[in-house]
Amino acid sequence: MSNPYKCSVSLEDWLDFSNSNVEKADRQRNNSLALKALVARILSQTANDLHRQCDVVDTAFRNGLKETKAARDQLATHLAKVMEEIACQEKNITVLEKAILDQEGPAKVVHTRLETRTHRPNVELCRDVAQYRLLREVGEIAHNVARLKEALARAQVELKGLNRRQLVLQEEIQVKENTIYIDEVLCMHMRKSIPLRDGGDQGEWAGGLRPDAVC
Repeated sequence: MSNPYKCSVSLEDWLDFSNSNVEKADRQRNNSLALKALVARILSQTANDLHRQCDVVDTAFRNGLKETKAARDQLATHLAKVMEEIACQEKNITVLEKAILDQEGPAKVVHTRLETRTHRPNVELCRDVAQYRLLREVGEIAHNVARLKEALARAQVELKGLNRRQLVLQEEIQVKENTIYIDEVLCMHMRKSIPLRDGGDQGEWAGGLRPDAVC
């Protein structure tokens, strides 16, 4: 017959063993609570840091948008002035072209008179005052036409430069508009659609941000 007390321990040993297990459990529980508190503080700090960083980024976006819009408006103002100069230069070109055409009539009249006077008979074919006047008039008309054509050429060159400047300004304005659309419509809208979570919510990371959702 086996001894029922062969594997038994003393009450003191049992109490020591039980107390040791309780102490270990308490230490583990305390460690767990400390770790939980640490995690909570880290999550709270992370959430606070994220909120601050979000405010900093939002401020940077607003300031950047303000500067970009100001630059766009300045370019638009300059473009309006260039367009006015283009219209003025086009008007000048039209006036100069008409002035050149208006010289054709008097020039033809003078040349016709000179040609007609070459048919005077004998001694009548002399260089009288009228002849000199006609020759002088021919020279004046030619000089005026040359000056008008020179002014027309300069105006046309200026108009080409203004047209190139117009295209450059329009391209720069379009770039600014695209930048404003990306920052104000796309990025800011995306940021507003992502709610920031408080650090006390343990169900998900305190930031609540998806890795692919950061603009």
